[in-house]
Amino acid sequence: MLLIVDADTEEIVARVDARRPDLALVDSLARLQLDARRRGGRLRLRNVTDELRGLLELVGLADVLAVEPRREPELGE
Repeated sequence: MLLIVDADTEEIVARVDARRPDLALVDSLARLQLDARRRGGRLRLRNVTDELRGLLELVGLADVLAVEPRREPELGE
């Protein structure tokens, strides 16, 4: 997982490259979100796999964690 922190907006962007997401990853993401909120910021998730998306939905965190929509490839990509 790669974290990018924007000091101006108090936003943390997490690029999640997890091939086999598990509950430990979900726990870490939930803790990051909680910490960001306590500091007045927010956490956004990028590059989320369908497996992690499903796991977040299963545990009820899909709406809590800001998951960016998947980017559709353009023609020729």
